[in-house]
Amino acid sequence: MGSFFASFRGKTVTEYHEPGPENTEQTPANNIPPNATIPIPQAPPKKRIRSWPWTILAFIFWTLAVGLIGLIGGWFLASASAPAAEAPQVEIVEVPKVDTQENAVMPDLRGLKLVDAKQLLADAGFDPNVVSTTDVQWAGEPGTVIAQDPVGGETVGDSVSLQVSVKTVMPDVVGKSEFEATSKLAELGVTPEINEIFNLEKRTGTVLESTPKSGEPLSEQVTLTVAKPGGSLYLSQLEQVDRNCSSSDARLNGKVYQNSLECQGQKEEPATGFWLLDRHAMVLTGTVGVDDRGDATATGKITFIGDGKPLGSYDVSYAKPKEVSLNVENVLRLEIHVTTPNREEVVLADFLLKGAKDQIALLEVS
Repeated sequence: MGSFFASFRGKTVTEYHEPGPENTEQTPANNIPPNATIPIPQAPPKKRIRSWPWTILAFIFWTLAVGLIGLIGGWFLASASAPAAEAPQVEIVEVPKVDTQENAVMPDLRGLKLVDAKQLLADAGFDPNVVSTTDVQWAGEPGTVIAQDPVGGETVGDSVSLQVSVKTVMPDVVGKSEFEATSKLAELGVTPEINEIFNLEKRTGTVLESTPKSGEPLSEQVTLTVAKPGGSLYLSQLEQVDRNCSSSDARLNGKVYQNSLECQGQKEEPATGFWLLDRHAMVLTGTVGVDDRGDATATGKITFIGDGKPLGSYDVSYAKPKEVSLNVENVLRLEIHVTTPNREEVVLADFLLKGAKDQIALLEVS
């Protein structure tokens, strides 16, 4: 209908009505005179939409898409047409084998850890197949080369032998001689420190103590306490402070003693003699009794005192001497008290002060 009315825009249209009875009723339209011009209603003008911005955006996107597709296609074409890159070539250098049998000098490996010793041999070009190891009990850190064959500086033969340390314990050396103990420790790689002390009961040179003790882990630091040569001095030779006892020879139970002291006892108050030992002596030994040339009924009592403390007391009688052994270590002053019922003389036969040789030499002689 729009196109129909459009074809008649601006033209005069004469309305035609077919005659008929139903149209006899008059309407306003029927009042239009014949040949009257009827204006045809115009359609409202359409609002035009501006489309050029969208056209520009579409063109931009299209250009970018075409460029991206061309870039990707060019990359694929370049990759396909480019020659394949050559793989990096590794240059293999052949190291000539070192002949370990001719003119090869053995390095000194002692004291090195086994792994370091083997590395040193490898660096020097030695064949590891000619190297053998042997475990040896040794003091100190295990895994250390302690001996080698050939020794450092010698020409290598068909083989290299290394002795390697393993853990061990302190051997029992107490009671053995110093020579035996040090020899045994030397086999285990230890040179012990020797600490000498005087010991009356043990023979000179006997090991009295060890550090570490037997059975403990053996370290490189070992100390042996050894009985050292002792010195001695007759008590009769030592300077006497009060001189209440006199030096003489004596006869006790038929035996002669050349270095003796005779002390005359008292009934009411004991006779006293004393000497300064100055802590240099360790032991006092001798024999006490009544001289064979004295009264056969004589008896007496002798008491030894060190720094005011009793050390020992002995009853004596004719023909019945007694052996004395007293510890006087660290005694500064030695006293002897003698009592007898009838002022008889008691004999201190060949009394010896014993101790370390260098300490006994410090005692003051008369």
